[in-house]
Amino acid sequence: MFKKLFYYGGFSVGTTLFGVFSLPVLTAFLTPSEYGVLGLALTVLALLLPLNTFSNEHNVQKLRTNSSLDEYYSYWSALCSFSFLVLTVAFLLAIVIVYLFNLSTVFCLIPALAFARAFRLLKQAELTVTEREFLYGMSTLLVAVLSFIITFSVFYFYNSSASIRVFGLLLAEFLVCVVVLKIKFDFQFNVVKIREIMLFGFPLMISVIPAWFINESSRFFLLRYLSLTEVGFFTLAFQISAIYLQFNTVLANTFVKRILENIEEAFKFKFVSLIFSIQIVCVLTFLVSMNLFGGYFLPDSYLSSLTTANYLVIGAFFQSLGLLPSYYLSYYRTTKFRLYSLIVAAVVAIFLNFFLIPNYGTLGAALSYITAMLTYSLTLWFVVIRKKRNFNI
Repeated sequence: MFKKLFYYGGFSVGTTLFGVFSLPVLTAFLTPSEYGVLGLALTVLALLLPLNTFSNEHNVQKLRTNSSLDEYYSYWSALCSFSFLVLTVAFLLAIVIVYLFNLSTVFCLIPALAFARAFRLLKQAELTVTEREFLYGMSTLLVAVLSFIITFSVFYFYNSSASIRVFGLLLAEFLVCVVVLKIKFDFQFNVVKIREIMLFGFPLMISVIPAWFINESSRFFLLRYLSLTEVGFFTLAFQISAIYLQFNTVLANTFVKRILENIEEAFKFKFVSLIFSIQIVCVLTFLVSMNLFGGYFLPDSYLSSLTTANYLVIGAFFQSLGLLPSYYLSYYRTTKFRLYSLIVAAVVAIFLNFFLIPNYGTLGAALSYITAMLTYSLTLWFVVIRKKRNFNI
């Protein structure tokens, strides 16, 4: 366990530090309004990313752990075919929408970025249960390093824009997928397996909509009531808070095999308390570090984002509390309850956005996010505890 924690934690810290290092570079080259364009593009990515794989990451882990290799690779081939079809349709729609509404061409790159990132995340989900921690961490770090090098080079020698940043991310993802992870895209249209993919992921796919409203809709409210500049500030604050979630990913990767192999043991008070304690230490450490050193990494024009980021980190912490119940629901194929929890949280988020953002701006958006994420995790735990006997735990 400690070896896993060392690898996942070490690479996560490296990736985090590189992400922090890249923020002053991005903010130095991009104006707040251009950062706002990047933020809107990333909201589209958030919608397309789960669609590419029908949110089958937990299914990948379970099948790789408990199924034969032949069965697993048959499933993988069907997933490749399904995702390629999604990529084709999404790309054609993006071209039409950009042309009709005269939008930035950055949106045409998003379907390909979603496809590449989705498969990197799928492969990494497999690596967590095959215990290849080093490769997992190295691939994550390389995406951050390569995307930074590509972005900075083009920014410095040619031009700086949201499109260039997305292109850098896209190229880095594909290089890591092909060269480092050696992903093989084996296209075999297996109707039975695709049906399995869709049955597992359908509740999760529907849940993308309320999840998007919780995480991303605030930017459109800010654009409606304020300006693209505020969208840029909020996007930066949200990216800072998302760094904390990398530590939660480390936690999940460290314990996922233990959870899947003995779901009964994982639900006991001792294990739950351990996970919760680690999460508390991580969020407090992150908040202290961010407030001590954040001002050194950002230009004066972006410093106001730090205040908002403090609130968003708390929201990210509340989101992380749903880690264990999410695995339980996926294990027992009752992912519909994750959908119900997200719907409740999304209703809370939209309601608060209407009232808070016009009066409090980015702070109002952050308060809405905090409340929605707390609602989400509490609802998940309520459902799991109520369903505990049905799981035979």
